[in-house]
Amino acid sequence: MSKILTIFLAITMFSFCFTTADPVFAHDNADEFAELMKFYHDHSQPLKDNQLNNFIKRIRNSIQNKEIKVHSKIKDLDFERAKGYKFDEGLENIDSYYVTIPLKNLPDGSPESISGLTVGFNDSYVIQEYGEIIVNEKNKTYKIKAYKNGKYEGSTTITKHSSQEYGTIKPMSYMDDVVDCMDRYGVNPDTAKAVVATCGLVCSITLGTGCIVCLGVFGAAGSGVIVGCFINP
Repeated sequence: MSKILTIFLAITMFSFCFTTADPVFAHDNADEFAELMKFYHDHSQPLKDNQLNNFIKRIRNSIQNKEIKVHSKIKDLDFERAKGYKFDEGLENIDSYYVTIPLKNLPDGSPESISGLTVGFNDSYVIQEYGEIIVNEKNKTYKIKAYKNGKYEGSTTITKHSSQEYGTIKPMSYMDDVVDCMDRYGVNPDTAKAVVATCGLVCSITLGTGCIVCLGVFGAAGSGVIVGCFINP
């Protein structure tokens, strides 16, 4: 794991994990989040349909047998839109395969769209860990909850921002460029805050790249505009 990623994850421990208020949204944290997403992107490749379907069957069976405890409603898991990735061998604390299953009927590009279940498998296709992200909109905030292996890990809340707050000032920093990029593609700018907050919420505790919640964020957005805007705004 690179030194800069270790520093980022250590910093976010204090920014996100010990409060439930709107997290400190440091631009440095966003920079390092982008590096982590790029690391995942550069060291993984999407699963083929037949591979993905086999993993989905294993996940369905594990849920049915109560080997995986889901805090969302099981009927809301959108297996049709599942994404899976195979990661390079030898990566620190990262399993061979990860499959992310989003929730149904959530607006694309919204903070809620990163909600879902992510399951990690080893080379023998045995489940090693799983994590769940649940994002709920309430009035002027988004409440983010994270679970690992069925157990509650923590939560944080981000405050919504109006389009005027994002759009009236010319971008002057990296984070503003990310938000501007998302806006060009019709993605809710609050999603930028949500993905950084979600990754920092739990992954600062593990101090490692192989954090199931960060991998869940990547799985939910890995092939879309969100990660693309962080990597190349």
